[in-house]
Amino acid sequence: MRMPHKAPTEGYLQEYQWEKTSGEQLTIDKKLGFFIKTRIKLDEKGNVGSSNYAKFISDVEIDIRGRIKFTSYFNPTPNDTNLEFDVKKNLFNNLKDLEKPFLP
Repeated sequence: MRMPHKAPTEGYLQEYQWEKTSGEQLTIDKKLGFFIKTRIKLDEKGNVGSSNYAKFISDVEIDIRGRIKFTSYFNPTPNDTNLEFDVKKNLFNNLKDLEKPFLP
């Protein structure tokens, strides 16, 4: 596996800025990977009550037409850090062959 199948529960940055110049656009980092925590709901004290986890396992590619391509895994179950690859549980239906996930 390129990345662990469980997302960490702590250590996330509130904000991150990712930049690439047009010259770097041709070099795609296939080893890039990072976790994100999203859909964060805070309790009345400001503590995280629930959140969802996801991971990006590829660099973000932007082609000349402005299309964005990346590979990510998202767990729709709140507070579940499991991000194992399972092609049978893909949230996107009716994908074209080139759009279907094929790498864990």
